[in-house]
Amino acid sequence: THTLTHICALTFTHTHPQPQQVSKEYLAIVHGQPGKQDGVIEGAIAKTDETTGMPRYHVCAHGRPAATEFTVVSTFPEHSLVAFRPLTGRTHQIRVHASHMGHPILCDTLYGGRAAPAATIDRCALHASRLTLTHPATRKPITFEAPLPPDMAAAIRTLGAPS
Repeated sequence: THTLTHICALTFTHTHPQPQQVSKEYLAIVHGQPGKQDGVIEGAIAKTDETTGMPRYHVCAHGRPAATEFTVVSTFPEHSLVAFRPLTGRTHQIRVHASHMGHPILCDTLYGGRAAPAATIDRCALHASRLTLTHPATRKPITFEAPLPPDMAAAIRTLGAPS
């Protein structure tokens, strides 16, 4: 089995996409309207020193470097639909960066998000919408897309007319 394990490890290493060959895009409903249409949120992320409850993270000088691109897709009277593209892979990175820029994700109570209007969604309003990677054999990009889930679509309908 040692040889088989070694062969599998080598095969995986040579065919598995490297981190720089993968790009991810997430859609989130955030509170408020970001001051800029697009940009990059840069802020090192570290685990908060808490001993109770779910682990939390925050932006601080002694954290690990992190960067997230964002683009405002639509704005509503009190919320925005934002596309986030993490450039690094930190735990809770999008949630922490959205909160850090003053626009926490709807229903993300761990990072300052409040409940949804009309109770249309009861989870963090964050959705993995697109994954692009390089095919290991053809070396061509492949993109997988997932439609907005019904609960997020319903939440957007309750936010009012886009502006």
